Amino acid sequence: MLELRAGEPTRKLAPAMPASPDRWQPAKVAPSSAGHRRSYTVHVGTDWVGLGGLIWLAVTLLVLLWTAAGQLEFRRLCRGARPFPDEDWRRLAEQVSEVIRLRRRVALLQTDDHLIPLTWGWRRPKLLLRAEAGQWPEERRRLVLLHELAHVKRGDVLTQGMARLACAFWRCNP
Repeated sequence: MLELRAGEPTRKLAPAMPASPDRWQPAKVAPSSAGHRRSYTVHVGTDWVGLGGLIWLAVTLLVLLWTAAGQLEFRRLCRGARPFPDEDWRRLAEQVSEVIRLRRRVALLQTDDHLIPLTWGWRRPKLLLRAEAGQWPEERRRLVLLHELAHVKRGDVLTQGMARLACAFWRCNP
């Protein structure tokens, strides 16, 4: 590292000896009128930087692939689902939508997979329920609808998607 001050003559310095990446090496500095100053530089081999970049890229790609696989699985579940046949569920969903002031229409879908209730989709939101949900008491139905429709109202699909992207890029942050 070379420090020059205004008005000082420039001097040619001999190149510093290369050091191992984990050592500090004093750099030669032009003397100033205030005396000698010592400066230290760290030499990091480009091999380590390149390796770190490759590791970051690999982890980022793995997280993005994992996220994409999850999105494809949700899409597969929704494609295999059918409209929920229980009219009571639809009526209750409309009531809950009015209570929470949800203006978007949410499709109620039924699947034979044993999964927890979930919402998916931003432009055309869907609420995916298992087939046994038709046997649930009304209070449980209301709670499930309040919870899942609140996700739709807040736009959690978008915020979770942005959070997943941020995690993909920053997960391997040293």
